[in-house]
Amino acid sequence: MNPEHPHNVLPPRPDIVVAVTGASGSVYGIRLLSALLSRPVTVHLIISRAGGRVMAHEAGCSGDDILGCLAQSGAILHPEAELK
Repeated sequence: MNPEHPHNVLPPRPDIVVAVTGASGSVYGIRLLSALLSRPVTVHLIISRAGGRVMAHEAGCSGDDILGCLAQSGAILHPEAELK
């Protein structure tokens, strides 16, 4: 805290990284993401190509739809290619 203005300084928002792989159970990842985004945290989301396909299949929509929804969720998306 800033001793000059102790009541005007907010603590930094913690960063949380969520990674979605090709394993089944993406509904849990979606629920976790939703719960985290309702909190004062910054969420970084990493989805592998296989994870995107599995998530789209389990959610019953196309991969582009899933990525579009996730991009609008408030999470910071990190494409798999960006991590290499």
